[in-house]
Amino acid sequence: MPNYTIHIHQGSHRASHPVSLPDVDAARREAIAMFADLARDIANNLPSHPDWRIEVIEPGEEPFLDWTF
Repeated sequence: MPNYTIHIHQGSHRASHPVSLPDVDAARREAIAMFADLARDIANNLPSHPDWRIEVIEPGEEPFLDWTF
């Protein structure tokens, strides 16, 4: 299975989550699920947080999914 990296940005901080998934659609679904969990955790304090960003990187490629909120 291909390895994808999901990066989660909060201001200048970044956390990387490598995942092995069968295809781009599975990586997109995984990023959406991570986003949903993250949004649920920070929803009450979102206005007090710096800009958040989440992206998915395909091996050797540019991000194919990039959200800023």
